[in-house]
Amino acid sequence: MRILALQVAGSIVCATALAQPVNKGLRFDSAGVLDLAQPQSMAGAADVPVMPLDQPDASNIIAMTTPTQEKATLPFSDDAFGCKPPSTACSAKHEATLIGASDGVAKRSGSKLTVRSASFVDWKMPESKNADGDGETHWYLGSLKGSGYARVEVQFEHDSPGSFLINPANGRAVFVHNGSDVVAMSPDGAHMATLDVENAPMSLRIADLDAKGPTLSVQCEGKTDTSNTHLEFKGWHDANAIDLALVSHAARSRLARAIAVRLAKSASGWQLETADADSVTAAGFSCRQAKP
Repeated sequence: MRILALQVAGSIVCATALAQPVNKGLRFDSAGVLDLAQPQSMAGAADVPVMPLDQPDASNIIAMTTPTQEKATLPFSDDAFGCKPPSTACSAKHEATLIGASDGVAKRSGSKLTVRSASFVDWKMPESKNADGDGETHWYLGSLKGSGYARVEVQFEHDSPGSFLINPANGRAVFVHNGSDVVAMSPDGAHMATLDVENAPMSLRIADLDAKGPTLSVQCEGKTDTSNTHLEFKGWHDANAIDLALVSHAARSRLARAIAVRLAKSASGWQLETADADSVTAAGFSCRQAKP
């Protein structure tokens, strides 16, 4: 904080100049950023119809191994860069190589990383008597296969990492918290699913990463007051369908019951497929989709 001396009517008056706010660049809560780590309003959205799922398909989904968190989400920069042990110098070296191969899509100038029209700023606020220290660091991780969206990882001082995916044509960005949520790309890279597998209420969101996007395509949620039911991500069935297990525990019981769910997209829109529609309804699990 600076103290400014101002001369007013022949006398010296001391005034306190407030410290300038830290330039934090584009963040998950910036205007225009689609934050898939949070529930989104879907004005004009329609209910996703519930359709029957063949019992053999349902049995196969339940029998599938649930991938670990590390296998079911976007890799972190240390893994993508192969930095072992992790170091800033190693990350900076690999990032510079990717920036050089980006054909001008990405640029870095000191603490500022620019990807098309999106600017990210590495910042740090020291600890004070009244507040803990805070900060963010960003790394450019190249382009995603299929969609061509550019990826920027953000490392938070007090939280697990997240990622921004930026449309290289229009600069629109989507944020996902892959450090805590499952973030799974469809095989063709055209869709991205993100779901919280640990906390209630159940939530699943799928975004389209097309030329116009990113766009929230479908959003599914469960009851806000349930702690005995959760989602398990089983994997993408194909480029337009994702398989899940809706797992519930009876009150005061260790026994769990799993219900197979497939969320599939066709020419007419998304549909929720299950062999046990009554149990899905009882769990309060339902989906809404954006207008085509």
